[in-house]
Order: sequence, then structure tokens, then C-alpha cells
Amino acid sequence: MLSKSVKQAIVLLFMTLVFFLGVHFWLTDKKGVLQTVYPLPASFSELTIKCDGRAPFWLKDMMRDGLWELKALSSQIAYINSDGKLHHCESGWQRRSLFSERTSKNSRYRYGSLTKPITSAAILLSVEKGILSLDTSFLSLLSGGGFEKKSQVSPQGKLSVEALMRHESGVVGEIFVEKKKPWCPYQMTELGRVKFHTLEAGKHEYSNLGYCILGEVISRKLNGDYRTIVSDMFDFYSLGIRFAGEQGFPDEVWHDYRFHDFYGPSVLPEFDYYAVSSTAGMTGSATAYALLMRDILARDIADFLGTDSDRCNFYQIRQCYGNAFYQYIAPNGDSFNVKEGYMPGSSGVVVINDDKEIFVWLGNSDTLNARDGERMKNFIDVLARGPF
Repeated sequence: MLSKSVKQAIVLLFMTLVFFLGVHFWLTDKKGVLQTVYPLPASFSELTIKCDGRAPFWLKDMMRDGLWELKALSSQIAYINSDGKLHHCESGWQRRSLFSERTSKNSRYRYGSLTKPITSAAILLSVEKGILSLDTSFLSLLSGGGFEKKSQVSPQGKLSVEALMRHESGVVGEIFVEKKKPWCPYQMTELGRVKFHTLEAGKHEYSNLGYCILGEVISRKLNGDYRTIVSDMFDFYSLGIRFAGEQGFPDEVWHDYRFHDFYGPSVLPEFDYYAVSSTAGMTGSATAYALLMRDILARDIADFLGTDSDRCNFYQIRQCYGNAFYQYIAPNGDSFNVKEGYMPGSSGVVVINDDKEIFVWLGNSDTLNARDGERMKNFIDVLARGPF
């Protein structure tokens, strides 16, 4: 039988081994360690979930699902029902520390591509006013500088404004480039050199560049700066919606990069935030976005919701794009207009049902394996199974 001193020595040796292994993995794979221990801070974050006094019970369930399925320690939900009543929930902290102030209804998140439906709404309102037409070639709207080069345009001829909105133009290029300026929106003469992929009917190729071009269409046709135009058009000031910058805002939640493959606190993204204004540049709260969407829906803008495509799979997410959202039919048969939004250290989704009820979720982390969309699909399917 081992003596007491030997047992103590074994325990001490084991604890020392665990300590040095922990230090080793922390130094060599810090994100791996943070991902492994995620359930610990998530358990504390779950205790902070708070909804307004009259919020339906299922909103708290969706907060939990966002915490565990979408992997966001700090998050918000805003929900506007068919009677126009707003409900909201929050969880987590403004800063990394568990002892910092809690998130609130007004905490700021980055919307990412939730920006795109707002750009689409500005385009469609301009169409209603006769300022432009959806079937007009965006090359003609941005005329000059060699844009008419026929050898580099798609044989399908998908050069309309609407093709950009639906990600059907096949335009090739990126605006999320590091440490340098993309050509859009600064040197639009470069559009004459852009190549286009040929897309089959009913197919799309998601394009951030396409929405940058749309932003410049808005700027040119409405004679002003894109940010100023849409801010005034939708009264961003009263809602507290602002455009993102590299430094962030004092009321912005911390960004959790543990599930991002590259970026982190020591390697921050260095995009040109002005260049991405019309595709992923807006920031604000879930409540602000839901109220903005309510106001846009109240204008009854033609072709803002839904899609007339009959050559796509509505039972898969990100397949059936309309002018502002993609349409998705959940396993229970419910149909939704959906838009997801991602930026490093941020994620979100807006879902609108057939009764024009609005659900917005925002989180402070990259969704694990966001590219394949499986977790977001699961999240929307859970939403569909509830009273929404």
C-alpha cells in the first residue's frame, strides 16, 4: 500500500503534468483551447439571458440555441409580432471579462451582410420613384471608362441591376482585401476589366463585389455619398444605426474570434470599411434592425420579399435568392425570407415569415463552420418548430 507521502507526490506530479500540458497547448493552439473550454463560459452566459417582461417563452429558448448552436457568448434577439409589438432578449457581456457590464437592448453589433437588404431596399425605392430600372444594365448606369468592353461580359447577358441583387450576374472579384484599397467604389473605371462567370439559369454566385457596385449605382443615381443617402432615406440616426470602422464604437460588444480560422485579438481584420459600406458595413442592435425592417415592410415595396425563381431548391438555405433575401422552406413546410450576416467576430440572421413577423438574432462570434450553413439551418428549423 502506498504511503501518504507517495500519494501526495503522485498527485503533485499529475497536477504539474496537467499544468505544463495546458501551457503547451495554450502557447501552440490558443484557439483550440478556447474552443474546448467554450462550454464553461457558455454556462455562465446562459445564466445572464434576460428578456423583456412580456416576451414569449420561446425567445429564451432561441437565445439558448444561439448560445450553443451558433456559439455566441454575447447575443441579442429582437422579435416583432403580427400585431407590431416588439420583444427583445439579451445575454452575455459588453467586454471579454465576465465582470464587465452586461449587454443591453441597445448594445451594438456588426450586421455584416444584413446590410445587403437595406441596399436592396434603397434600389427598389429608387425604382418606384422612376430613378432607375431593375432591368437596366449596371454598365450603362456607370457608363464611361471602357465599361462597354464586350469581350469580358457574360454571354448570358446578366448585367442588369436585378442580376446583381440576386447574385446572378457572375461578376468576379473581391472587396474584402487586406491592407489595400479595393477598386470598388474608388476606381469604377476598373469595371471595364472585370470578368464574369457564365451561370446557368436558376444558379447564383454570391458576390460582395456585386453589392459594392449597387452601392455605387445608388451613389451615382441619387447624387451623393452612399452612407449619407441611405442614412437619410431610412433615418439611421433615430435608430442608432451607424457604419462600421476599424476601431469600433464604445458601445460595441467584444468580438470573440475563437471560431475564426485566421483572425484574433492579435491579428485583427484590416478591411477598407468604407469600401464595404453597401455590402457589410452597418452596425447597430437587433432591436434597431427589426424596427428598420418593420418600417421598410410598411412601405410595401414591390419585389422586396420572395423570389420568382422556380429552378432552385427552396428546402436548402442560400439557394433561392430574391432581390433582398433568400427564400427557405423549413421541414415543417413554413416558408421564410432569410438573410444571414457575417463579419470576423460577428454573426447574425434576420427571418421574416408569411405574416411579416420579424425575427433578428445577433451574436459576437463566428458561427462554427458557417460556410457549410448546417448550424444556421438547424437554428432556423428550431425557430420554425416554435410559434413563429
